[in-house]
Amino acid sequence: METLVADDNILEQVFEVGEYLPIFPRSEDDLRYLESQIDQLRRSCESRLYQAASLHLHLLYMSIVYYQIFRMKGTCARDYALACTYVRKRNKIESASSPFALSDMKEAEAFEFYRVLQVSPEVIGNLKYCVDMRNHQTHANPAYAIPDAVSFVGTLRTYLDQLKKSVTLEEELLFGLYQDFEGEFRDGVRGYTDAHDEVREVFVRGNSLSRRETASVLQTVRGRLRPITGKRADLVGLLDEYAAI
Repeated sequence: METLVADDNILEQVFEVGEYLPIFPRSEDDLRYLESQIDQLRRSCESRLYQAASLHLHLLYMSIVYYQIFRMKGTCARDYALACTYVRKRNKIESASSPFALSDMKEAEAFEFYRVLQVSPEVIGNLKYCVDMRNHQTHANPAYAIPDAVSFVGTLRTYLDQLKKSVTLEEELLFGLYQDFEGEFRDGVRGYTDAHDEVREVFVRGNSLSRRETASVLQTVRGRLRPITGKRADLVGLLDEYAAI
């Protein structure tokens, strides 16, 4: 009975991991990859193959890291180009249309990329925590194993805690993206005839937002911007659809 309760808890938290993934991946290939990793994570947990589950969890975590880095290609293009040069992969990464081009880098290079982009050490340290933890566990101890549900829940919870902190630390960046979008949305400069399409394609898909990030944006907007009327109210109402439940 105890194992079944633990398994139910795991599956709930596996669902939670998905809330940190982009709502609209940038390509069909990205979508298939992320759906496959989530499915393999779930199946591994259901089969009590927790060592395999930890691998799929880590691959999803790094996918989120790559998407966060790739987002900066649009928000600070000059620094992004400089970072591509710094890691000596400029041609492949700078011209890439998918965040998974960044997977060609070593994990350590990915965090150097963050540093060149002038991301705060606090943000880098938070995201790097799970990578360092996994490297320490697996490289320092070749016999390392995750033998049971209880052990895996601890690992899964650590990853989720770091993802939650990451969204908190992104608050100003996300709010800045919102403010830039709101001004153009209010003025109708993009020529969209359907506000729902504009919000979905330009703000949510264009910035590769997750449900948790969208929820963070809404929380910040409701806490800082008053009054929420007119076009702002329309925008907030449309974003509610994409926020985490």
